[in-house]
Amino acid sequence: MIEIFPHFSVANFSNTYLVGNTETKEAILIDPGHFDLELLQLIEENDYSISGIFVTHSHASHCKGIRTIKKIYDARIFSGSDIVEEVSCERVFDNNVIEIAGFEVKSVAMAGHSRDSFVYFIDSFIFTGDSLEAGTIGKTSSEFLEAQLKDNITNKLFSLNRNYFIFPGHGPCTTLELEKMFNYSV
Repeated sequence: MIEIFPHFSVANFSNTYLVGNTETKEAILIDPGHFDLELLQLIEENDYSISGIFVTHSHASHCKGIRTIKKIYDARIFSGSDIVEEVSCERVFDNNVIEIAGFEVKSVAMAGHSRDSFVYFIDSFIFTGDSLEAGTIGKTSSEFLEAQLKDNITNKLFSLNRNYFIFPGHGPCTTLELEKMFNYSV
């Protein structure tokens, strides 16, 4: 059974997600932008062992805590980049499926916000980083990249028939249906 704990970091105003398997007591972290005592307590109080870390993109607010986590847990790190925060990563590619902690994690490339942006699907949940947030999309550095991001969101997310819960890098959680209906940024 899957259990998701959102953790908000005041240090960089971003979300980290602890995704735990209640049967195996293994877990993964998504976007550990800051590793603080509250996040450590969240992991330990729920008796989880961190098997993997998934980075939606290599901006510091989504990966700065990796070096500290690696000192505590022997976790595999997955990213669209080979190196994040001076730590080697296992590179993900579009439509990869990674089996870890009793989950199947599907990576989907989502270029536009950054060159190494990915979203991750686990069951009926999508972890979108800065690509798609409640009511908006991630910032881009050009009109071309904005168009690319909008195209990726339309073709790779909004084309899905199933309703997913969305866990963004910043702001509140939402659903794919709500974003299809009310996200006027796309």
